[in-house]
Amino acid sequence: MGITIEKRFLEADWVVRLNHMKVAFSTEAQARAYADRLHARLSATHTAPIGGYEA
Repeated sequence: MGITIEKRFLEADWVVRLNHMKVAFSTEAQARAYADRLHARLSATHTAPIGGYEA
């Protein structure tokens, strides 16, 4: 289970993806902040190690 951040060029959005969930943001900073919070929440609630996210 990995969190990815990708740039969607046609829509000019930044998208944070986790499995089938996608959340779009207008700036990279917003996307990275959300991914950091999501990673922290998942790491705190799961006993198995959660890998970092890819940009």
